[in-house]
Amino acid sequence: MKFTPSIKKEGTYKLYVYVVKSNGVTGKINLLISNGKTETEKLIDLNNLDVKGQTEGEWVPLGQYHFAEGNIGFAEIICKDQGAPALADAILFIPSGIGE
Repeated sequence: MKFTPSIKKEGTYKLYVYVVKSNGVTGKINLLISNGKTETEKLIDLNNLDVKGQTEGEWVPLGQYHFAEGNIGFAEIICKDQGAPALADAILFIPSGIGE
């Protein structure tokens, strides 16, 4: 699943992915993050996910990345474990400085 945002203003963005911890899902989620110039791979181990409250998932921080204006960057969820699905259904791109 690939998320390609339309970046309105060049700058640094904090990325978060919403992952669901549920029976029958893969224990790890691989992500590929690209700003159009460089690519970074991330691995989320669902066994270390601490779900709080009444939801079945959590927003997991992926780090900060610089994006140019436009839509050349992306974040992609890659399911390498073919035996079980990876449940991640949203990625947030938040400009740095917001909410700090």
